[in-house]
Amino acid sequence: MERNPKSVLGNPDALGVIEFDSTPRVVRSPGEPPGAFSLQPGADAGTDIARALRLARALAPSDAALRLVLISDGNETAGDARAAASEAASLAGG
Repeated sequence: MERNPKSVLGNPDALGVIEFDSTPRVVRSPGEPPGAFSLQPGADAGTDIARALRLARALAPSDAALRLVLISDGNETAGDARAAASEAASLAGG
């Protein structure tokens, strides 16, 4: 699935993309210039939302107003997504 965020990002905006199953993978780092990217659904069994959220938080620039958008079926098979989301919110000042 190919996506091009160029049309929705403003000048100071940065977009990072992480895809995940039991292992999160960086598809696009926040510092990359806007452009198309492709998602490659993994064949790995499992869904570790918590690891994906922690990786997203680690990739975000420290001076950024962090916003995370999670798209998932919500069937978490490993980790603790609620704890990871609370941790990310507290680090972002939310």
